[in-house]
Amino acid sequence: MVERKEGKLGVKFNGPNFNLDFNIEASESFVRDLAEKTWDFLENKLIPFLQTQLKIEKKVRISQESGGERKKENKENEVKVPEIKPSLESKLPLEETKKFESKAEFQPTRFEEKKVTDLELRKFYDRKRPKTRIQKLLVFAYYLKHFKNKPEFTSNDIKQCYQSIGEKLPPRFTQDVYDAISKYGYVERGNKKGLYRLSDKGEQAVDVMGMED
Repeated sequence: MVERKEGKLGVKFNGPNFNLDFNIEASESFVRDLAEKTWDFLENKLIPFLQTQLKIEKKVRISQESGGERKKENKENEVKVPEIKPSLESKLPLEETKKFESKAEFQPTRFEEKKVTDLELRKFYDRKRPKTRIQKLLVFAYYLKHFKNKPEFTSNDIKQCYQSIGEKLPPRFTQDVYDAISKYGYVERGNKKGLYRLSDKGEQAVDVMGMED
């Protein structure tokens, strides 16, 4: 509806759930055209959208209210199961009780059982997981070089590594050192007699250990 108020043209819309009223200073033809387009927008787009949203909101509210009633009803009809607490008092015969107590006694860990004196080496050894005697020798040589700043080592140094992680020295240890030098090229002779060092090939062999999985 278009009407003139105080020298201005006013536009007024009355709907079922809203009122829209505004004044504008413009030509009558422009205002009537604006009013027509505004009403078209309200009638065909805004009002249907608002009506749809109101219906959705009403359905959600009804659903929530009915859901709350069902939860309340289910809670009222819920069967309470008595909680069963284990008895702290043992009714076993004395001899059976002693059997259980004996199992709870302190059991040494794998490191304690093997009398490990170098835990850092033991962890590095377990991480590399050497499978053969030659691989074990290389892991020890690598550890001495990179963790103990000892690039050249003796046979006794390797023997000490075996002992410090609780591993038994292999019976052919001397042959293992010789094979690592002449057969596989993993170890080289050092600057003095009785000294050895890892070759580049030996370094690479240790680097890839523990990466098989």
